[in-house]
Amino acid sequence: NKRIMIMSTVDNNGRSVIGMLLDQAKNMPANDSLDAQNNLSKYLTVYLNHHPPATTDFLITLQSLPDELLHEAVVNVNVQEILNQKIVRRFPTFILLLDSYMLLM
Repeated sequence: NKRIMIMSTVDNNGRSVIGMLLDQAKNMPANDSLDAQNNLSKYLTVYLNHHPPATTDFLITLQSLPDELLHEAVVNVNVQEILNQKIVRRFPTFILLLDSYMLLM
């Protein structure tokens, strides 16, 4: 599928599209213009609306997003669907619950 190929494209350094977006967000000075921050938010929304592949790297990168962009990502319908698909899988959910239980002990 051509859409999946584009969404999972990496650059010469092995960074994905979402990884490059994360790099831009982390390297943006705090006093940068509101337009630049809004552009990053718009790019993220466009990317997420095109159903990116639900890889481990994708989910790890999402967790690494700055707070403003992370909020943008978690309210996205496609990200919510990806997370729901991951949660309903029995074995990984069991491991996560067991890990949480062990941490509480």
